[in-house]
Order: sequence, then structure tokens, then C-alpha cells
Amino acid sequence: MNQPTAGTVAASTAATASYQLFDAEVLKLRANWAQCAIAPGCAWQRCSENAQSDSAPFDVRDKGADLRGKAKPGFVKPDVSRAAHEKITSDLAALLDLPIPPVTLFRLPDPVPADPRTKAPGDPFICVSAWAFPSCDEWRIHAAVITEQEKASTIVPLSAVWVFDSWISAEDRNYSKHILASPTGNPPLKIACVDYAFSLSRSWQAGTPAKGAAAWQMPFEVAKRDAATVTAMAARIEGLENEAIERIVRRIGPEWLPSARGELIVKGLLQRRGEIRKIVGVP
Repeated sequence: MNQPTAGTVAASTAATASYQLFDAEVLKLRANWAQCAIAPGCAWQRCSENAQSDSAPFDVRDKGADLRGKAKPGFVKPDVSRAAHEKITSDLAALLDLPIPPVTLFRLPDPVPADPRTKAPGDPFICVSAWAFPSCDEWRIHAAVITEQEKASTIVPLSAVWVFDSWISAEDRNYSKHILASPTGNPPLKIACVDYAFSLSRSWQAGTPAKGAAAWQMPFEVAKRDAATVTAMAARIEGLENEAIERIVRRIGPEWLPSARGELIVKGLLQRRGEIRKIVGVP
């Protein structure tokens, strides 16, 4: 009887692995929000000013369900379908069990305030990303206290995320600001990857050549990516059915996603799904 090799065991483990450490309440929220474009029963209220960044995000709270979230965009900027990109990314990630928080779309009631920095009118058609942890701080906030063991514990989940980000052509990925971390001093480190506005149709405009693998700046050397995880995540993406991908994109209303952009996203996802092994360099 042949004994399994270390490589075979690693590949088998990676194929069935979960790549997130969200609490049960967050996973329940993800399961519910991933079934629809707009989560029923939510009544989000603004509770902060717009941040001074490209999407001008702001904090929101649903008092009825005692939920907190980060909303965007903070003003009308039609060049990129930011809210739709965040929602599509989150729902696809839920199918793959990746550490990306649940997202829902929402229409803010009038009046929607203008952005104080740009003076641009506010956008009522937003997305809300749920808080993954009680304190949703960027990695850079905790960089001084995250241990080497905690950092090493992110190699597997972030190897999986890198494959996913390569599939959706995510741009401008930097762990210090695009990963939320909840360190305790003991591994594994709880993380959540956020800010996917610059992906999908932002990267696949008509006439623009397809992008290669995502240029992620990780908290570890590229050579340390987990090969078994990269291969396993590529296989998971290959296994996603056309219907599931199309449903996630096409259920989003035109207020958030113009139909032409939606079809561009569907086409790009299906094409790159078939090319994912080549894109990330695995046989």
C-alpha cells in the first residue's frame, strides 16, 4: 500500500482548508448578505465624516441590528463602480471562504451631504463592509506588536488571497493599509482583506490588455508563498460555476453598476477563471 507523500498531504489539506478566522456572528452575516445584493432590514446611518482618501469612506451603524460598517463611496465619482466592485469581490470571496468581510449595497436616504474635501455631491448608492473584528485597524496600526509567529501564520491565507486578487485583477495592494489585523500575541493572526474598489472593470476597460498576477506587497517574502495553497485556490476558482459568477454580478442594479460594465466583469471573470493557473504560474 502506497503511503501519501508530504506533498500529497499538503495538497489535500490545502484543498479543503478554510482561509478565514471570522467569528460565528460575522460568518452568519456573510452567509446572509452573500445571498442578495441588498441585505434586507438594514437601516444604515452615517456616524463619521468622510475620510480623506480616493473613495472617501465613512463609518456607518445599523442601530436596529447593532452593526458597524465602513461605507463608500463618499461622493459621486462615476469613473469606477466602487461599491459594486466591493460587493462582487466579497460575494465571490464567500464562495471561496477567504478572509474578506461581508458587504451589502445600500441606498442612503436624502439628503446626502457633499464631500467636504472635494465639494463633489454625495453618492446615495453605496456599499457597506461589515466590521470583521471589534477593532478594525489597518495592519500598520499594530505593526510594532505583531509577532513574527503571527506574521508567519498569514502565509497560507494570504497566498490564497493573492490567487484570488490575481483572478479579479486587484490593483494597488499593500498589506500595511489593505489588511485589517486583530493581534493577540498568539498565532494565528486574525486578518481581513479590504478595499477592492480598484479591481474588475477598473482593470478591464475595453481595449486594455488583461492584467497578469496581482502585485501584492505582502508581510513576508514572495518566495515564502505556500505553493500547495496557491495550487488549491486556483483549483477552487476553476471549480466555480458560470451561473454562480453571473448571478453575483447581474443581480446588482444599474444605479451601482451600469450594464455594460457588468457584462465586462462577467466576461473577464469567466475568461480569467480558465487562465488562472497560467496567471499565477502553477501547472
